[in-house]
This record gives sequence, C-alpha cells and structure tokens, in this order.
Amino acid sequence: MVEIELIDHKIYIMFLFVAMAISVTTLSLTTCTTSTTDTEKNGKKEKREEVGADSFVGELAADFPTDIAFSKDKMFFTEKGGKLKVVKKGSDKAKTLEEFNVPKRLGNSETGLLGIALSPQFEDDKKIYLYHTYESNGELLNKVISIDSEQPEKDAKTIIDGIKGNRIHDGGKLAFGPDGKLYIATGDAGNESDAQDKDSLNGKVLRVDPDGNIPGDNPFGNAVWSLGHRNIFGMTFDDTGRLFVTENGPEKDDEINEITKGGNFGWPDVTGDADGFEKPLLVFEKVNAPTGIIFYEGDKFEDLKGQLVFADFIKGDIHEIFIGDDVTEKVIANAGMGVNALAQSSNGDIYVATEDKVKKIEF
Repeated sequence: MVEIELIDHKIYIMFLFVAMAISVTTLSLTTCTTSTTDTEKNGKKEKREEVGADSFVGELAADFPTDIAFSKDKMFFTEKGGKLKVVKKGSDKAKTLEEFNVPKRLGNSETGLLGIALSPQFEDDKKIYLYHTYESNGELLNKVISIDSEQPEKDAKTIIDGIKGNRIHDGGKLAFGPDGKLYIATGDAGNESDAQDKDSLNGKVLRVDPDGNIPGDNPFGNAVWSLGHRNIFGMTFDDTGRLFVTENGPEKDDEINEITKGGNFGWPDVTGDADGFEKPLLVFEKVNAPTGIIFYEGDKFEDLKGQLVFADFIKGDIHEIFIGDDVTEKVIANAGMGVNALAQSSNGDIYVATEDKVKKIEF
C-alpha cells in the first residue's frame, strides 16, 4: 500500500523584534534559542545546533533515511540511495561510513539500502547488519549482509541472499531477538502467492543465526519463521521476548501483529481478523500505514516505559499501544510528516526517519 514519499517538517524558532522609529525605522533581531549558534558559510550566517558531549543531535538533514540504530555512543542510519551514515554523541555532523551499490530506477519507491541492526555484541565485535536491494541480470533481489563498522571497506559477509525484490513490497526490517537470532522481514515483492509458500523467502519473517546458518528449531527446516505477510515496515521485541511487527494492508486492514513460531498471518487469502489464521493484535479499518515500532525501555518518558510505540506514514502520528483485556492505542505525538522508521537512543529519546530528516520527537 505504501510507496514511500515523505514530506518536510518545520523547525520553529522564535525571534524577538524591537523596533524604534523616529525618522528612520531601526529593526533589531535577537534569537531566543540557546541550542543553536551562528556560523559562517559562503559568506552567510546559518544556525547550527549545539550538541552536549553526552547527547545525540536533535535533528539532521538526510537523503531519504530508511532506518535508524543506536549504540551507546553512536547513531547509525541508512539512506535509500545506498549510504550508511554515522553520527557520534556530541556531534552534529553525519559521516558516510560506507556506500553500497543499489538500483536507482525511476519508480523504485521501496528498494535501496533498507534495514539496519547492530550485533547484540556490538560493543565488542562492531558488526552491523544491513538489508539492501541489488540487481543481477536485470532482476531485482535483496540480501542481508554484515560489515565491520571499524573497517567498513573490507568485504561484507553475506548472511542470506536470494530474496526477491520489487519496486514495492520489498520488506527490509531487521531485529535481533533475545535468543541471539537475527529476524528478517521480507515483503511479497508483488508476488502474492509467495507469502503462502513455505519454500519462498518472500512474504515472511525469517530467522537465522548471526552467521546465516539455519537454526535447528525453525518450524519448517529452512529460514522461514512465520508466513502470510504482505509487507512489514517495523519490527521489535519486548522485554519478555515477544516479537511485534507493523504490517500494511491493501486498501484497509493495516495491522499490528505479534509473531508466533510457524504462524500464518493470512495474506493474500485474508486481511484483518479471520478464522483459521493468526489473530492480529490491532486492525485499522482506515489506512494509516504503520511503519516503525519500538518497545520503549528508556527512563526519559516514564509514562511510556514498558509500552509499544509505533509511528504511521499517512499522518506522521506517534501511537502508544495498551495491551490488557482489550488492545487499544492512542496518538501521543506527531512528527509533522510521514514517518518511515522509529528508534530509541541510548539516552531514552525517540527518533524518527522521514523523507529528508532524522530527528528527535518532542512530546
């Protein structure tokens, strides 16, 4: 349903004007913010954010960022065009860590450098896992690779390959579970029947060892963990090890799902709540295109601690999910533009990726 096209956001800065007029009007402009400083560029003054030594930058310009991941002292983000970027705590500058060759076809709205996940032992092994599209003999495919963030120029290791690609429904989210396995969300790539084919990698949640081997307890003897998915845009684990995803329906029935081992979530046979398939956690009758999702574990927003939080593409709303006897949700903030990805920093802040920014959400 979603062909990602995002819109810009405004940064509101208040200025105090003091005017005195006798015969000539004099206008004085003074900024009220303490978080920016004047710098010279091409002979013109521009505002730059001052970033504390133990803080991440509040907002960064980006070229269609698709996903975000944080270590203790670094923020990494992927750009659709193939660049992996990194920003250190205390810095307002993004550095290109590596650039990957991805197809740049007109109309390929959902291909490119897509998902990112850091190794559970990242502070020791420095490994970054990435999902990206590539072209082989005129065919679009996707693969998951790992690289060394300290030596990104070294050859990448292929974790899993042969995932069909398409300009839409290209999947791409990655997450490590508490079991140490890598979970990979793939789209149906426009071939709906693949979602019900246990031998196809498409329309699935896949589960592999960090080196790409197939775990012996996978339900079908291959990489498939669950099936019947159209296109997952977000994936997260809670503190009990449950896996939750956001999934886009066709014209309605966007879903939040709790993934189960061997579970069949119905696509393309059904959407929404239907007998014979796994029951969605939430179903949205009206299209909102849920994207990024996190289980909030920080201390900055006490009301959100231990809750699922997701964003949507249509309005840019940030939603909190309440799981009890009934499952409900409410809007708690707005990003001012459609959201493509959601992440939480080691400081407990919540960040979104949009068409041209990576930025912190203010509640």
